[in-house]
Amino acid sequence: MHRAFQVEILSGKAPVFHGKPIDDPRTAIDGVYWLVVLEHALEAASQTVAAEPDSPDVYSDRACVNVELEQYEEAISDLTKAIELAPRDPEFHQQRATVYLAMGRDLEAAADEKAAARME
Repeated sequence: MHRAFQVEILSGKAPVFHGKPIDDPRTAIDGVYWLVVLEHALEAASQTVAAEPDSPDVYSDRACVNVELEQYEEAISDLTKAIELAPRDPEFHQQRATVYLAMGRDLEAAADEKAAARME
């Protein structure tokens, strides 16, 4: 996982994301705080993309957050960029196939799965 998503928990205190306490009540379930607030993760991922625009991994990381937010078109866009930057990496094709499946776009998913299989 990329550094944009590094999360730590301080003993006896609320979880911390990039040095900032997570105190949003929406993050608490049964008294346990989730370690990542997706809106903050998306912002951090976008900052990382801006800082490292030639790294396919940062686009993949942001795509993962977008999938969690059910922003599938944005995830497809990021994974397409990752594939442009690293066209021989099967991981990005497989990730995009998974997103296409979630969207019900089976033909595109099959094409990416086939491309990933050829690369392995």
